[in-house]
Amino acid sequence: KRQMLFGRFEEDGPVTTDVLPAFKEYVQAYLAMIGRTKSNGSAAKEMASVVSKQKGYDQYSAEHDPAHALFVGYFGEDWANEFVHDFLFDLSERKREIGQEAVASAAPGAATTGAGNARSGG
Repeated sequence: KRQMLFGRFEEDGPVTTDVLPAFKEYVQAYLAMIGRTKSNGSAAKEMASVVSKQKGYDQYSAEHDPAHALFVGYFGEDWANEFVHDFLFDLSERKREIGQEAVASAAPGAATTGAGNARSGG
């Protein structure tokens, strides 16, 4: 990303004199901007929308994470499923096979309301 700062210095002088003060100035400007933000009265609705979209993201990511197979190989399927659903993407719902049907069940500790469709945006 263009906003990322990457550097490798032989000594910490430039970090202390240039980078750290610039970072602190940026954080202060960001916090001031957030402090000036006013609610438009629909915070609960907006928050529900954000949570729904996050659930959709977690669900998609849990189902398509390429590292899952690696985790299964190293640590076993139970551990991999727990790690993916309970830590990495804790708002996702587990799918378990029953006969020919896939049934979604909430991961332990995750919220149980339905996830939004990440592709449709809500």
